[in-house]
Amino acid sequence: MDPGFTLEKPTRTALEERVRVIATRAFWDVVREEFAKSKFDNMVPGVLNDIRQQLLSIVSESGKIAQEIRAKLDIPFLVQQLEHKILNIRSTYLYITDKMSQLCAPVRDASIRELHNTLASDSTSIDYALISQRILDILEDMKLDLSNYRLQTLRPHLAEIAVAYEKSKFAEAREKGVVGIERTKEWISASVETLKGTLAQRNPENIELSDRVRYEVAYHEAVLSLVLPAGVVEEVTKENVPETMILDVERIKKYRAEGVKLATIAAVVTLARNSSAVMRDPLRTRGLRDTLIVLLEDSESSPSHISAAVVDAIEKAGGKVAEPELLKGMVERCVRGDSVFAVVMRRVAGVVRGHLATGVFRGGERELARVGLEMVGRELEALSLRVFTLAKHNARVHAELYDEILSDLV
Repeated sequence: MDPGFTLEKPTRTALEERVRVIATRAFWDVVREEFAKSKFDNMVPGVLNDIRQQLLSIVSESGKIAQEIRAKLDIPFLVQQLEHKILNIRSTYLYITDKMSQLCAPVRDASIRELHNTLASDSTSIDYALISQRILDILEDMKLDLSNYRLQTLRPHLAEIAVAYEKSKFAEAREKGVVGIERTKEWISASVETLKGTLAQRNPENIELSDRVRYEVAYHEAVLSLVLPAGVVEEVTKENVPETMILDVERIKKYRAEGVKLATIAAVVTLARNSSAVMRDPLRTRGLRDTLIVLLEDSESSPSHISAAVVDAIEKAGGKVAEPELLKGMVERCVRGDSVFAVVMRRVAGVVRGHLATGVFRGGERELARVGLEMVGRELEALSLRVFTLAKHNARVHAELYDEILSDLV
């Protein structure tokens, strides 16, 4: 369970995702062919039954809404209408989108309204296969929304249970010798040494100061070194992660990947701005950012694809690149993690550090613009909240152990 008690769609491997996409496309292509020939008898009953079951899964089983859905989407009755060629397909789908609109969270309103408007239009060539696919996709999202809403209402109670359970299980594993704390000690110790080095640089005269490294600051630095490292580090695995973070390996991988993506976008956009004045226009910068997001989320994209996209964006905006190959080289080095990327990554970590220290994300557009991160502000806030939630939950579980380790180091 995510520390924020939020369910997400399962992450698939690239191969699994390709298989899913191919199988889904093949199915809906068959449905589309049948619908195009007005052969609704074969596919419509099954599709409508799937939609009916999905709708019923998000309402009370014995409530009036469930009774209404069962009556309106009575599959045997709809089959009879199909056989007599009197089923009004458009009216049936309009009922479905109306009901979805009543039941959905606000975040789904726009998608459902778009479907409803298409069905309510005068068009005589509605793609019912595409409409059906979109309806089922949105219903899956609505089920997830409902589950997360229910989890959030139980969150305070669940959090207490989760902390107590994880704490007792970790203590039990230590007693049995199943897990140690050596990697955790090394992890915390490294963060303390980093902070001491920073303090020494700020205090060259070695003036005696009290409370030079606070426990909380050391813990936050340790979390950041794990989740948002500035340099090239080995991949996180259950074999090398601190023992207290073993349950969070997949989350850490995901947060790292997101941090790298945001830092890369911000760094590349900065290079583009510095290369051509036309890219200082926020509208054009946002267009480049959106292109970079797509490329960075595509596993088949390479640094050369990204550098080509930057030059293309500048030229399409009416700008000129004096030395295209030089700019491409700078962008590609940045994507591979050069010093420019490292600087931006430290800025990303700095914003999250402030969130960990205060409990509040202080990333207004002006503040982020000063460090070149305003183009990824919304995404950075979401990532920062996830890191904050992870750090807070982990600290509640292992606070006593961390205090014990830090008392020997500080």
